[in-house]
Amino acid sequence: MKKIRLNSILSFIAIIGLLINLALNLYAYFYIDPLSSSPLEEGWWTVWLPSYLVWMLFLTVASFLGVKRKD
Repeated sequence: MKKIRLNSILSFIAIIGLLINLALNLYAYFYIDPLSSSPLEEGWWTVWLPSYLVWMLFLTVASFLGVKRKD
């Protein structure tokens, strides 16, 4: 049975989370409210940036776990 490492799982979750976040941001930009979904507006920084930072943190932790692992 193949072992699934924690860094692989976290990387997968982080990439899926970033893709979902990007898709929601693009959907909001094109269909709901372009002003609050544009990265240059103040509303974007308070709504979207924390979510992007959380998924980037997951990806960073996964990459550090992958570098630190011993085979």
